Amino acid sequence: MTTESKYLFAFFPYLKTSDPVPYRGLVVRNSDDLADLPTEVTQHLEILRSMFFLRDNLRIQKMSYTYHISEDDENGISQFMQQLLEFQSLVCFIYSSPDPTSGDPFLNYEHSSFYLLRPTRFSKYLVLMIIMWSCSQMQSSLKGMKEKKLRV
Repeated sequence: MTTESKYLFAFFPYLKTSDPVPYRGLVVRNSDDLADLPTEVTQHLEILRSMFFLRDNLRIQKMSYTYHISEDDENGISQFMQQLLEFQSLVCFIYSSPDPTSGDPFLNYEHSSFYLLRPTRFSKYLVLMIIMWSCSQMQSSLKGMKEKKLRV
């Protein structure tokens, strides 16, 4: 039994589109556009897109995404990556052109960032270990802050 999904998802959390944008072999869609997608892809998208936050508890509701079905062929994955990088460069070029009045770019290059994710199952004990490690790190930093306050 394989625990790794055959789907690769690329999310552009700071870009929004109202209609699908075709680019070479990619179709970049709005995160609400789930039409004509297989059920498994829709399920993965719902889970993955809920993980994007701007800050604190402010979830990013609208973003763009694309996906690729990989059948363990390195050539297909590298081609998908190449198309993503070209699309990112094109978006960066288009949106970074200066505004005629202010001279500032419409969007900075960071707005074209994308995150490549592959849904994978893992043990619940791994999550517990990460939580325990995070708590110990937080306790260490709080202890250090208290020591600094006492010295002042």
